[in-house]
Amino acid sequence: MKKEILFLLVILILSAAVRIYISFQSPAMLAEKIVQDDSYYYFSEAKSLASGNGITSNGVDATNGFQPLWRFMIAPAFLIKNLDLSVNFVLLLATLLDLISTTLIYKIARKFLSEKFSLLAAALYGFNFFIIAQTLSGLDVALAVPLLLAIFLEFSGKKKPIHLGILTGLLVLARLDGIFLAIL
Repeated sequence: MKKEILFLLVILILSAAVRIYISFQSPAMLAEKIVQDDSYYYFSEAKSLASGNGITSNGVDATNGFQPLWRFMIAPAFLIKNLDLSVNFVLLLATLLDLISTTLIYKIARKFLSEKFSLLAAALYGFNFFIIAQTLSGLDVALAVPLLLAIFLEFSGKKKPIHLGILTGLLVLARLDGIFLAIL
């Protein structure tokens, strides 16, 4: 195995370990330092969706604006009756998406930079606590970032309109403000 790939795997494994460790902290610590208050709207809507009650945060009124793809992706985690464990699983999903982002950053950097700088870019993303806090916040940013990076990677390579269309459509479903990218 090439040394470069081995180093990338080490970065991915260690950054995954950091994220998994954070994901399974006490609910009080997660609520205070990692998971944002808006995340609980997502969680309650996903729980309602998983329960078959539609998309509502209070069980009565329909939600009138949300990022649909993230809600649908996290809803299965709320089939678990333990809310804390459900949140842990959402953060594990965010961890997986962040590992994809780290890999995409490496691939993008590798197109333009040397092996060492590409690995450095992956490490800087993988171990940056600000990024970890944002992507483990329980919000849709965990899904939007890899989609944005995939679009950028597609633009920097052989542009295939079908790929760009699919990725941009998913980005709009992940974050409705992704429509601005679609317009460009």
